[in-house]
Amino acid sequence: MEHFKFNPKTGELEYFTVRYDQYGRQIERVDYTSHGYGNPSAPDYHSNPHTHNYEYGPGYSPKGKETRVNIGGN
Repeated sequence: MEHFKFNPKTGELEYFTVRYDQYGRQIERVDYTSHGYGNPSAPDYHSNPHTHNYEYGPGYSPKGKETRVNIGGN
């Protein structure tokens, strides 16, 4: 599914896509922005685009375990 969200930090409307599992839980989100964290030498760096993957199961919170993957771009 395609979504847009306003980021007050950057003042920009951010585009992202989301995939859900059969239970309606988010399993993958691809953000087409760096959210203002575009410095590759910083620990909070986000590539544009980048992916958030979510895992669910015993030992994880109800929101799941999130892993961010920088996949290229700028």
